[in-house]
Amino acid sequence: MKSFTAIDFETGNPQRVSACEVGFAVVEDGSIVNSGSYLIKPVGGQAPFQTKIHGITEEDTKNQPMFNGIFPFIKPILGFPVVGHSGFDKQVLNALDEYFSLNICFDYY
Repeated sequence: MKSFTAIDFETGNPQRVSACEVGFAVVEDGSIVNSGSYLIKPVGGQAPFQTKIHGITEEDTKNQPMFNGIFPFIKPILGFPVVGHSGFDKQVLNALDEYFSLNICFDYY
């Protein structure tokens, strides 16, 4: 597969719907053509354990949009097959889709 989107979520608490950051890289024909990240205000707030893991604090996310606010910017990159580090990222994306009723369609590897 020479074209795909690599995606990585961090969560603010144990709930999969609590994304507090998403990072991505879009690869076309074997070259990175777009990459970035968004901080996200997590559903349910930040928990100390998760903050200790990734270092993203309540202060970092309190004025950020929730996932549905950044989804218009994320949606185009989901047109490529989506590759995640583990099944965790797929679970987060599915939970966000369901919670915000976004009707996200993606192929996940």
